[in-house]
Amino acid sequence: MSRVAIPGLRRRRWLARAALLFEQLWRALWPPLGVLGLFALLALLDLPALLPPWLHLSLLLAIALLALGLLARGMRRLRLPDVAAADRRIERASGLAHRPLSVLHEGAAQPETAALWQAHQALTLRRLGRLRSGWPHPGLAARDPHALRAGLIVALVAALVIAGPEAPARLARALQPGIGLGVPAAAKVQAWITPPAYTHLPPVFLGTESATVRVPAGSHLTVSLTGSSTAPDLRLAGERVAVRALDAESFEADLALTHGGRLAVRHWWHEIAAWQLDVVANAPPSVRFT
Repeated sequence: MSRVAIPGLRRRRWLARAALLFEQLWRALWPPLGVLGLFALLALLDLPALLPPWLHLSLLLAIALLALGLLARGMRRLRLPDVAAADRRIERASGLAHRPLSVLHEGAAQPETAALWQAHQALTLRRLGRLRSGWPHPGLAARDPHALRAGLIVALVAALVIAGPEAPARLARALQPGIGLGVPAAAKVQAWITPPAYTHLPPVFLGTESATVRVPAGSHLTVSLTGSSTAPDLRLAGERVAVRALDAESFEADLALTHGGRLAVRHWWHEIAAWQLDVVANAPPSVRFT
């Protein structure tokens, strides 16, 4: 006997398989995400920065290996849901007993019972009602009876409040073990802006503290870094500025300022200095009697 066509079953199967796959993915991703969340909690409390460099690096390696190991173990358990699994889910979500979808897709055991089987299928089809695929339910509550995941989320929110505006800096410090990737002690940044000659204004030297600097359009920016064997990452308004090497431990960048923005000098993940540049466009001249 041929299979019975069920309206909307194909779409429901697709949704059911997607829900089953999502449940598997979430169960696989939650353990490594929990490890990373715990590290983020420590970082927001600025605890990793208190560790010695080698112990800090060991912590980073341990967190990375543990998260990757848990992720690999979870991914190995993934299985693409088949049609049979999708049908079982649809039957459970729709409250259907005795696996009616199997009845509608199976033939009669004996040719003599074909008519009886067809009648049974027709009756089953009328009783199906509206099919549902159900919302995803990863079942984490059974795997986490003490609700540790909720506690971690609450702790992260509290740590964010405690860190306040320092949260990005604390997260950055937690990722810097300070072994060969920090800013060398001898590194020194010098930056100055030379206004156009017609303004008769002296050069503006940028200090180490963050500040807003107003300069006329057409000014010339110069930034130099000495005492480091690695070129800095210089960006103005998010755009990378070319840096050239003067020698093994000196670098310099020159730029004509046509627009303003945040000027940041970074060495690896560490921001050495930053300024807000406000470039004032030239106004048309005015003439009046005194």
